Amino acid sequence: MPKFDLSKTSELFALCSIGRNQRDQAWVEKFYAAVVDASMVTTPAQIIAGPDGFGYFVLELPPPYEAITPFCISHILDYCLEGGIGVVINPSKAEPDWVFPYGKLWSLKETGCFDPPAIDSDNPTPRDRTVVGDAPQGKVYREIVKTDEKAFIGAPSEKFFPDYAKNVMRPVIKRIPAMKDREPQVLLIAQPDQSPVLSFVFNIFREDFETEEEYVGIIYRMRWYLPSNVGITSFSKDSDICRHFRSF
Repeated sequence: MPKFDLSKTSELFALCSIGRNQRDQAWVEKFYAAVVDASMVTTPAQIIAGPDGFGYFVLELPPPYEAITPFCISHILDYCLEGGIGVVINPSKAEPDWVFPYGKLWSLKETGCFDPPAIDSDNPTPRDRTVVGDAPQGKVYREIVKTDEKAFIGAPSEKFFPDYAKNVMRPVIKRIPAMKDREPQVLLIAQPDQSPVLSFVFNIFREDFETEEEYVGIIYRMRWYLPSNVGITSFSKDSDICRHFRSF
């Protein structure tokens, strides 16, 4: 599809004029289809801090009948992914029309949609403790180890955890006070009886935080960076699973 599509801009004008109490799932699907390539404009600052503390690239519907310098999500996607920022649509309104966290943009880049379908782990069967499992979105694991009858763990593949996301999340994790003397590490766990099936595990441990609230807050904020079809979970430091962590 072409970038800077003015027909998509017209669709956005119509969609954003619909009252919020009338925006059902059909509205969301139409909005997603239009917003990726629609021509919009930005502000002089371009990036603002949201009330959640995360950075967002500003995109606004253009003023009618004026010459503009066009921007669209597909145009700025790589910039946002490399910079660790989301996108906000029409933040000059009392309430923005839409907010895309980093994980939504990651999904768009890798799957072509903001809300990718759930990933099936394909129930990989270990062989000599290292096998490769395929999922609909491409290779998920570099290698897999079976932990018990219901779980598999392994290093996420480069396709599943791309370099731009690693480069963004590495300093985010390093800024956590409990992580100041520890290199960020990761593994992927598949639990077929859980939803989502796949979850990232980082070497961020509950034992390193003074309160449960502090720890839960960190994990919650990490969620902003991840696609919606993958979870985030953790284990205690003395878990046998921890020996499978890989630096990234």
